[in-house]
Amino acid sequence: MIASVELNDNMMDQNLLKAFATLASFVGILFVIYIILKKNTAKKKNGGVIGNDSITILSKTTLLPKGFLYVVAIGQRKMLIGSTEHSISLITDLSNSVEKKAEIQAEFDMPQPSTLTSSVPINSDNESLSFSTFLKTILSRESTS
Repeated sequence: MIASVELNDNMMDQNLLKAFATLASFVGILFVIYIILKKNTAKKKNGGVIGNDSITILSKTTLLPKGFLYVVAIGQRKMLIGSTEHSISLITDLSNSVEKKAEIQAEFDMPQPSTLTSSVPINSDNESLSFSTFLKTILSRESTS
C-alpha cells in the first residue's frame, strides 16, 4: 500500500512538472512575439516609412479641442494636413507653393498700384481736402451730367 502511494506521488510530481514546463514555454513564446512586434511598430510611430520616403511632422497647430493643422514632410514634399477626430484631409501641397503663387498671380493679372489713376483731381491746398470741397466736387459733376 505504501508503494502505491509513492507511485501516485511520483506520477503527480511528473504531471505537475510537465504542466509547469508547458506553461513556461508558452509564456516564453509569447514574450518573444511581443518583442518582435514592439520593434516593428516602434519604427512606424517615430515617423513611418512609405517605400523609401519617411514621414516627419514639422509643425502642429491646435485649432479646436480635437482639430489640428499639421505641416508634414514626406520625402522632399511638404504638405498641410487638417485633422479632426472624424477625418484627416489634405489641404494643400506646400512643395510648389512659390510656383503656384506665380500661377495664381498671372491668372488674375492684377494691375500694379502705380498704374491705377484717380478720376478726381487733387489740389495741393488744404481746402481741397475738406469735406465741403468734396461735396462741391460731387454736386458739380452731377449737375454737368
